[in-house]
Amino acid sequence: MKQISGADGYVRCAHDGHAVNRLYDLSGLQIACVMPQISFDGATDTYTRRATFIIYALLKNDDGQSMDDELTQYVRTEDAIHKIFTYLTEGENNQGCPPFPLINIKGITIDPEFNEFGGWNGYSITVSI
Repeated sequence: MKQISGADGYVRCAHDGHAVNRLYDLSGLQIACVMPQISFDGATDTYTRRATFIIYALLKNDDGQSMDDELTQYVRTEDAIHKIFTYLTEGENNQGCPPFPLINIKGITIDPEFNEFGGWNGYSITVSI
């Protein structure tokens, strides 16, 4: 994800508290991937497996920054999330050949984030498969 998004770093975490610890002393554009949540629906012989994962593109919040600087921060992180979205849905070659052809993406949501994980701003992409 680091190479795809142009980020300065990448961390993997299990939950919010874990992400706070992982991001604590980092700077620059960071990609934080939350390990997938897996659930099962249905009866024991006919169940459906569902998984959801979240990827964040974040920059450290600067309380003294101007509104223009904050907007620039969001534009940079949004660009990183859109690169990840394109990679997940179309692949790097833009020829409609996704990198994970056996994974059926059921839904994608992109959200702005403020003051996440102890003071990080940016965007997140939630993917349901």
